[in-house]
Amino acid sequence: MKFNQHSPEKKVFRENLAESDLRYVPAKDEEFEFSWKFNLSGGAQVDLEVSDFARENIENIIHKISDALNLRFVTIDIIQDENDEFRVMEINAGVCFSQFINLVPEGREIAKRIYAKAIDAIFK
Repeated sequence: MKFNQHSPEKKVFRENLAESDLRYVPAKDEEFEFSWKFNLSGGAQVDLEVSDFARENIENIIHKISDALNLRFVTIDIIQDENDEFRVMEINAGVCFSQFINLVPEGREIAKRIYAKAIDAIFK
């Protein structure tokens, strides 16, 4: 288990927890933080095959957020929890496809299509 010390009383995980780390039990009154980032650079997996149920829910979330915040081009990190609920983890103004391109065989072409649509939308 890797800790980084921020202060003598607080241990901070700087990497995502491995399954073996889940057996760790903090000492009484011990405080620690762990990396909440589970994006592609943190080991998340790309799944382009989603059910109609998931697609409908994700698109609904995206439209609600985009309309409410007047967003035009962002990435929205969404997870599906163990109860099949969809949760927004974060909204990123900086759109970056570098990890996606490396992990998905057709990732570069998908990214090109998305960027082309975004540029076209600017001029409409």
